[in-house]
Amino acid sequence: MKTNLLLLIAGLLICTVQAQETKWEGKSVDFSHGRLKVSDNRRFLVFEDGTPFFYLGDTAWELF
Repeated sequence: MKTNLLLLIAGLLICTVQAQETKWEGKSVDFSHGRLKVSDNRRFLVFEDGTPFFYLGDTAWELF
């Protein structure tokens, strides 16, 4: 049982190292609408030109 677990962990580490070798070539942030700011009603994030900013956050609650 311990051998199987160690092999699984070793395989996952190898996959993780290989996945990190690929670098992103595109733009990391789109600044075409300007910088982010708080909207006039102080409830939302918008760009300087007034375009809404879609903010998505996620939590993996099933891991806890």
